[in-house]
Amino acid sequence: MRDRDHVLSARQGDERAFARLMELYGTAAYRLAFRITGDTGEAEDACQEAFLRAYRSLDSFDAERPFLPWILRIAANCALTRAHAKKRECPLSAADGESDPKAGVEESAERASEAERLRRALEELEAHDRAVLGLRYEQDMRVAEIAEVLGIGESAVKLRLFRARSRLKRVLEPTEAGA
Repeated sequence: MRDRDHVLSARQGDERAFARLMELYGTAAYRLAFRITGDTGEAEDACQEAFLRAYRSLDSFDAERPFLPWILRIAANCALTRAHAKKRECPLSAADGESDPKAGVEESAERASEAERLRRALEELEAHDRAVLGLRYEQDMRVAEIAEVLGIGESAVKLRLFRARSRLKRVLEPTEAGA
């Protein structure tokens, strides 16, 4: 069954069809919400709120379009609202704590150190910067898809990506004390 079929069935009151959409896209929505909020509870709440809003708005959704960008847009908006309300910044994890068992101890420690450095640097970015970086690099979305999710133009996405990368680079650059 395709997204279209699930949406049309859900519109007719089939709760299992909407539950299937939640199964298919819940993880992606949660991961994005977590990247924006940095808090599991806030991310879960944002994700639940996003699916509730989507369910209530199914009649206005164009069933011929893919469901994922739409639910991610709603999840991003819910998470951004929560992040701004809490004034909390969060990490966009580079390695998520995973390590290669075949790698040497020294190599694993170095990767863990770099991942932690990146995590801390990302904490310093604004929520909207983490959102665009998360969609691009974690969700592996193209510029057009990010534009659809965030409800902005492609040129705005390119600009936000450029600025977010620049800010991240500045934060990651070693400080040159006295040099």
